[in-house]
This record gives sequence, structure tokens and C-alpha cells, in this order.
Amino acid sequence: MAKNDKIKDQASENKVVTKYDKKVQRREEEKKQAKREQLRNTLLGVLAVVVVFAFFISFPIRNWLTLNGTYVEIAGQPVNKVEFDYQFNMIKNNYFTQNSYMLSYFGMDTEGDLTTQMYSDTLSWKDYFDKMTVQTIAQNKLLIKEANEKGFAYDVTEDYNTYLQTIKSAAEEQGVTEEEYMVAAFGEYATLDRLEAAIKEALHANAYYQQVGEDIYPAEAEVNAYYEEHKDNYDSVDYRIVKIEADLPTEPTELADPVEETAEDTAAEDGTTEETPYTPSEAEVAKAMADAKAKAEEALKTISTEGTLSENVLRNSATSVLREWLIDGTRTAGDTTIIEDDEMHTYYVMEFLKRYRDETPSADLRLIITDQGNGQAILDEWKAGEATEESFIKLVETYTTDTATVEGLYEGVLPLSGDDELDAWVSSKHAKGDTVVIDIDDTTQYVMYYIGENKPNWQLTIESSLLSDNVEEYLKNLIADVEIKDKGNLNYIKVEASEAAAEEEGTVEATPAE
Repeated sequence: MAKNDKIKDQASENKVVTKYDKKVQRREEEKKQAKREQLRNTLLGVLAVVVVFAFFISFPIRNWLTLNGTYVEIAGQPVNKVEFDYQFNMIKNNYFTQNSYMLSYFGMDTEGDLTTQMYSDTLSWKDYFDKMTVQTIAQNKLLIKEANEKGFAYDVTEDYNTYLQTIKSAAEEQGVTEEEYMVAAFGEYATLDRLEAAIKEALHANAYYQQVGEDIYPAEAEVNAYYEEHKDNYDSVDYRIVKIEADLPTEPTELADPVEETAEDTAAEDGTTEETPYTPSEAEVAKAMADAKAKAEEALKTISTEGTLSENVLRNSATSVLREWLIDGTRTAGDTTIIEDDEMHTYYVMEFLKRYRDETPSADLRLIITDQGNGQAILDEWKAGEATEESFIKLVETYTTDTATVEGLYEGVLPLSGDDELDAWVSSKHAKGDTVVIDIDDTTQYVMYYIGENKPNWQLTIESSLLSDNVEEYLKNLIADVEIKDKGNLNYIKVEASEAAAEEEGTVEATPAE
């Protein structure tokens, strides 16, 4: 058999190849090529389907990671991007609202990319808000942890329902759906369903935080001790004053410095020329100040009868050059003086009357602000109803244009608005439930409900300052050892770690070798 095969092979090798044979061979090659291309195309088709499928399937995967994946771990608890974005936007939006008048000085474009706008030399505004967000979330989670440990129970249902109503009202005001409002305000994945747990957690944490504030509120003894140490800042003074300004020349006099005749006028923006304001010579200033002082010495003789009375002035409210003389502990009634302000070329003739701690009580009020000219109609509606504080609150929610307060509540109000009628009403004695409508200007009216007296201003101011210090210390200690595990999303952590390492390295290098 092997021999026959060998003979066949040899015959094949020696066979003459005809045109027909070549044609048949070519067809066989074409069939093989077609088969190879079919296989290749089939494989490419399968790969294309896999790629398209993977592309589309990545959307739900990415959504799932955003909604459920850990964006950052804070205090041992995972935080997804939806919750992080919610807090981030809350903090950012509040900051923009509270500091709107200053943002232009920062050179900030609130609609621009915050990652390219610098808050400091090393941190962008995005980094700054990221850091504030982490601190806020950390505080919330640790407040909840402490609340649970101390058995603080709180039903957030009412607060949450109020929150939902706020979202609904805000969406209606902007003419969008609630879903659109949530996305615009809190991030592209934000919905009420997805954020319900985080919002309720924040409400619970806030309730406990309010309880903490009550627990660490400064005691009366602490307030009095602080006052005794800083009474110069809280005592008021009454005094009489005459202000005499030096009459500086506006054109050269015989005491003027020589002026070169080639001096040119300054070109104005409209292309015309304008004269540079005359700058008096030192001799002219000295002469004007001497004349003013002579007038001041004459005014000193009649200060008790002709001086302008200033009452209840706090140290920081007085003109800076007058403060030390007015608040001097050795000052007694009837003391007089002349105080020179050489920078403003002015003399102040002063008579000290008295120093005291103002015990005038402040007032707690509820206020409806309206620009519809319907202030009296609102008050009449209240009087026609139950005429209670609760019914007034309902009218606040219906009519007021002021959204800065909760239920129109103003506490510790003093007669310092500058509006005579308003200040007179605030400072007068009232019974709880007294009401009034006051026209503030041509369009704005205040509908006011009197709640009752509050503490005097000095006490409220000190309590507020001490409470702020106590709260700051409490929150600082609360998150002092909190652990933050970044998942590569927070640039500020990398920046601060790098700065700390550089500082440590610099410290080590600066330490001399033993």
C-alpha cells in the first residue's frame, strides 16, 4: 500500500498542469478565501454585538455605582455620590446666598468651573466645598451616633413633610417639576426617593444638635464673668460733641508751595481736560488746623449747652479717635476735652456724661413682610379668625415675602432699624398678641405680632459669642479623630497630605543632627 501511495505521489509531481486544472485550483482557493472571510465577518459581528452591549450595559452599571457605590467613606460609613452631591450643593448654594455681595471681590464666577477657580494658593473652590461637605457629613453621622448612644429619640416625620412642602413650593415658584428642581439644585442623580434616608438623617442630626446647643448654652454666671472681663466692649456711654473741620484752601494762598508754570491739566475720560484738585501745602494745612483749634477752644466753653447729644453709644460704634477717651474707666461726668484727628483735619470737642450697662430689654416678634399693599387686609383677616399666634404663623406662611426666617420669627429685636415708627413700636411696652401694620416705604409693609420681652442686648450678644465658642469646640472635638477614606475623588485630601508631608520633611531637615 505504501508503495502504491508513493507511486501516486510521484505521478502527481510529474503530472502536466493544464488550464483546466488551474481553473479548478483557483475556484478551490476562492472557496477557501470566502470561507475565511465569512468566519472573520462572523467573529467581527459577534465582537461588535459584545461592544455595543457592553456600551449600553455600562449605563445601568455606572448608575448603580453612583447610587450605591462608595464615593467616600466617612466615620466608617459609606457615602455614595448622590448623598455627597446633595450636601455639596446645599453648602455651595448657601455659601453663594450668604456671601453674594462678596463673591465679586473674590473674582468668582458662580456659573463657572469651580475646579479652575482658586480658593487659596493650593485649593480650588471645588476643593473648599468638598472639604466643607466631608465635615458636614461627618458631623451628621457622628451626631446620630452620639444621639443613639445617649438614647435621644426623635420622630422626623413632621420635619420631613415640611421639607417636602418646601421643595414643592420652590419648584412651583421656578415653574419646574419637583424632579427637575431636585436635579438642578442637588445634582444630576438627585431625587427625593434616593435622598430620603440622607435628608431624614440630617434632620435627625439637626434635632440632636439643637439639644446639644441647649445643653452647652452658657450659664448666667459664665455670661456675667465674661462681661466683667470685657465690659469696655459692652458698656454704653452718653456724651455731647461738636465737630469742627479745618477749612482747607481749595486754591493757592500766600502760604502755598511754588508751582511750576508747565504743569498740565489732567485729561478726563471724555477727552476734555480737568483741573487736578488742589493739594494744600503743609503750611496751609497747619494754618487751617490752627484756626480750627481756636474754634474748638471756643466751642469747649459752650459744649454743655450747644453740643450735640449722643446716647447709648457702644465703644465699637464710636469714631475710632474718640473711643479710648470715652471708655476710659477714670472718666467722670462733666469731663471735657478736645481731640485732634490729624488725618481727617478735624477737631472733636467732647463732654462726657455717663457710662452704664444698657438693660433695655429686646423684643421677640413675628413679622409678615408684604409688598402688595395688603398689610391691613392681612391683619383684618387675622383678627377675624382665631387671632392667636398659631393663626398668625399660618398667615406668615401664606403672605410673607421674607423666607429668611422660620415662621416669621425674629428674636432679640432692638430699636435700631432707623425707621422712627418701627423703632418706637419695638421699644414700647406691649402685651403678648399686640399687632400693628407699619409702612416701611412706598411699597413695603410690616405686619407685626408682639410675642414678648427678651434679654438686653449686651446679654444676648455675650451669650451668642460664648455659645458660638462652645459649639465650635464641641464640633471640633466631635470630628477630631474621624477617619476619612477617599476613593480617589477628593483632591483636597491629596493636597493637604502633600503639604503635611512637605512640612514634616522641612521640620526634619531643620532639625540639627546629634
